[in-house]
Amino acid sequence: MRLLAVLLLLVPLLPVLAQKTAAEWLTHAESLLRNGDVPAARSALEQTIDLAIQERDEPSEAQARFSLGAGLSREARYEASNVQIHAALALYERSGNRRKAAESHTFLGQNAYMSGRYQESRGEYEAAMAIFEAIEDWAAVARMHYSLSFFGTDTEQLDHVQRGLELARKTGSRGAEAELLHARGDLAYGADNFDTAFESLSQARSILEALGDQRALARTLTSIGRLYRVHGHPDQAFLNYQQARDLQKATGDVQGHIQSLVAMGVALNLLGRSSQALRYGQEGLELARKSGSPLLIKFTLEALASTYLHLGHAGDAVQVLEEARGMPPPRIETLMLLSWTRFQLGQYEAARDVAEEGLRMSGGWGELRRGLLENRAQALWKSGKSGEAARDVRELMKSVEDARARLVPTDFMKQGFSDTDRAASGLSIQILMDTGEAREALETAERARGRALLDLLATKNVPYRRIAPAPPGESAAALASRLNSVILAYWVDERATVIWTVSPGGRIGHARTVTGAQTLERWINEAGRSGDASTIAARSGQAVPAGSHARDPWRQLYDALIRPVRSSLPSKPGSRLTIIPSGPLFRVPFAALLDERNRYLIEDYAVHYAPAIDVFEYTRQARQRAAVLPPRYLLVANPAGMPSAIGKPLPALPGSEQEAKRIAALLPAGSGVLLKGKEADEAGVRAAMPAAKVIHLATHGIIDNRNPLASFLALGRTTALPGGNGRLTAEEVYSLDLRADLVVLSACSTGLGRISGDGVAGLARAFFYAGAASVVSTLWDVPDVPAARLIEDFYRFEGKTGKSEALRNAQLRLIRALRKGEVRADTPFGALPLPEDPALWAGYVLLGEPD
Repeated sequence: MRLLAVLLLLVPLLPVLAQKTAAEWLTHAESLLRNGDVPAARSALEQTIDLAIQERDEPSEAQARFSLGAGLSREARYEASNVQIHAALALYERSGNRRKAAESHTFLGQNAYMSGRYQESRGEYEAAMAIFEAIEDWAAVARMHYSLSFFGTDTEQLDHVQRGLELARKTGSRGAEAELLHARGDLAYGADNFDTAFESLSQARSILEALGDQRALARTLTSIGRLYRVHGHPDQAFLNYQQARDLQKATGDVQGHIQSLVAMGVALNLLGRSSQALRYGQEGLELARKSGSPLLIKFTLEALASTYLHLGHAGDAVQVLEEARGMPPPRIETLMLLSWTRFQLGQYEAARDVAEEGLRMSGGWGELRRGLLENRAQALWKSGKSGEAARDVRELMKSVEDARARLVPTDFMKQGFSDTDRAASGLSIQILMDTGEAREALETAERARGRALLDLLATKNVPYRRIAPAPPGESAAALASRLNSVILAYWVDERATVIWTVSPGGRIGHARTVTGAQTLERWINEAGRSGDASTIAARSGQAVPAGSHARDPWRQLYDALIRPVRSSLPSKPGSRLTIIPSGPLFRVPFAALLDERNRYLIEDYAVHYAPAIDVFEYTRQARQRAAVLPPRYLLVANPAGMPSAIGKPLPALPGSEQEAKRIAALLPAGSGVLLKGKEADEAGVRAAMPAAKVIHLATHGIIDNRNPLASFLALGRTTALPGGNGRLTAEEVYSLDLRADLVVLSACSTGLGRISGDGVAGLARAFFYAGAASVVSTLWDVPDVPAARLIEDFYRFEGKTGKSEALRNAQLRLIRALRKGEVRADTPFGALPLPEDPALWAGYVLLGEPD
């Protein structure tokens, strides 16, 4: 009975609801849209249209159709959207509502573009702009300049952006300004103007965050992520893509959601997480097929093919790419991926033909054209046409260098770009070696390695005129003569190792082996393992294994890295070698390489290193500046009040304090300043550094591989310095202005950090930037007892010989003492003589000037 009573009460209300007009339903629908209830709003808009037709209320019908069409477009249902927008346009034109007619043309242009009908899209946008100009709606005209910036030549596109920006700023239309800044950023990206792109996109992001426009912000984040990716930072790219995806899901932006899923897959492939990338690709393809947009379907098919290639499934990649190739509109991306897939299948002629088709489509340079050139060069090379391939790689490397000149101007971004195009550099080197152009191959390797460091050095305090440098082959010969050294320059990729030698007389030799990066990595890891369970304390506070080390890995490394060029090395004992490493070789102490006579390389040669040959131009000038300084030594040891690392307090370093005191005893009276304990706080050390000719830092070195600039040397915390947290980070070292002839980082793993194509990105690199001529650093945790002994001997010899000879003499002296059982240390088994293990003496390396 209660239910019946309720139903009876409702009966009088039904006619009232039925009497709601189309205009009232439209108001209700718009309220639902504002509250984000899209399904209910769509139903209300459909009800509005039905009632408006009955009532012949054309204004309400037009607005309802327009709103419904706009929502369908956001959901990527472009054909359904067109039905509603075309109907709305006809009604607006009949009523003379020019503004809404122009807005309808805008949506029709967007739908046509996403359906791959570019000419139709451009026509709709131009029609909209003509109306907006006629009614003098200049803010809307600015937005139309944004839409039209997707068409025409590069010059025409940029002209639309500039004219649009002027109007947006003149009218105070911040949203339009952000869109146009985004467009300028994307155009700059396509032209390899990465610095301009990052600046424009960052400005757009700031505006959109202030406006709260999440839809447009998400698109901008995707473009920013792409910049991180091309600079070799897919992890940062993924974070931007992920944030964009989350915003697009929240705002119902299906098109943007699909694009972000694709972008996330690209980043995951680069991060080695292709199984996860495959799931995102399949999700994106499902959404794209629902939309019916050939452009979005093609976009997601390309992404799926790329993931298949990373998974080694070239057959699956061909299948989806051929489907994409048959769909409008033509895309260079499809052809680039298809060319690479055909190459993977061994179909070299087909790979070449597809690459050539793509090159005929592309204009100018940019990432896509480089990819096509690389694909064609590989196909030609494998087809035995090395001469033609060499022409392509020369063009390819010119494009890489042009792009490098316009990178985002930060060390972090420049370092990563070297990794992005490392494969292209490696291919160029291999092809040039095959054509007998060993000198040109060396030039290519030198351009590829160390450019980030060289660009960075050139912006600091080195008074070096940026004129066109001599070809690296010639400068290498001059350097070898100046250093009285044989230069050994390496290039390592997955296929092979290339070695060049440059003698003081200028002769350039070369060798190539089939030992690739993976094999070298395995040997390096095996060389670092000791043969028993003995451990001793390291300066990090950790236990370091030391024992009867396995000799085979050191011999294998010698055979791969030295034996192929041994005939080009000097025969005089104690001669100098200058090592320019590559990739995993930055982890190798060449001093410990072992020949067939069981002699370490250090027993025959003095060794020093640099990340690139051209770095010596800067270290030479740094040495000249330091030469005018009096002999002032700054010794820093065992700071009190050091910060924590990885959530743990850093242990005291009494051994480092004894080390510093023994060094001080070797110095001329009055030339040394020893800061220890409470005196070794961050403020005191930083204040003393600029006046020192030699800086010795015996403390903890903490390497952050995820963020190299956060790597730090531990000092005492202080309130006398803003931010004096006791962490002298690599980023802070970059800001120092030193005149140091020598910096000794007697800490743990200070030479390492992120191993990239341009070498070490750790603390040693930062001190070069700050103005040091030479840096002694460590490749692993340093055992305290032998380290103190080695460093003391280094200073004992350093004043009598060059630095490289001093380090060699100190290492040889320690080796002899270890062989005689004269070096003892506390172990879990008591005080025992230490074995003659490279772990105890080979970790220290000299970078930069050897004298």
